[in-house]
Amino acid sequence: MPPFLDLPENCRLNQPDIDLQHSILFALINAVETNNSIELEVVFKSLVEYVDVHFSYEEKTMLPESYGFYHQHLAQHRMFEKKVSEMRSRLTSGDQAQEVLRQELRLFLHDWLVDHINGIDRQLFATASNYRKP
Repeated sequence: MPPFLDLPENCRLNQPDIDLQHSILFALINAVETNNSIELEVVFKSLVEYVDVHFSYEEKTMLPESYGFYHQHLAQHRMFEKKVSEMRSRLTSGDQAQEVLRQELRLFLHDWLVDHINGIDRQLFATASNYRKP
C-alpha cells in the first residue's frame, strides 16, 4: 500500500488500485469536514469526476455471472450519482443554505465510505471469482 494513502485501515480492501481511488473520496470527505471555506461547487465537480472514473473502473471489474450482488451494487452506484446530482442542483439553485448542504454532504459521504466500501465493495473483492483486473 502506498504510504501517501490516508484511507483508514478498516476501509482498505487490499486492492491497491481500488484503495487508491477510495483514498480520493476520503480526501474529498476530509476537505469538506476540515475546510469550511472550500467551495461546495468545487467539491461537487470533483465528486462527479471521481464517480465517472471510479464507478466505471469498478463496474468493469465485476463479473455478473459469478458476483451475486452485481445488480444491487450497480443500483447503489446509480443512487449515489442521483443523490450527488440532487444536492448539486440545490446548491446551484440557491434553494438551500450552503452550511446545511455542507452538513448533508458530510453525512452522506461518510455513510457511503463506511457502508458501501465496508459492505458491498468488501463483498465484491472478498472472492476472486467475483471480479477481474481491468
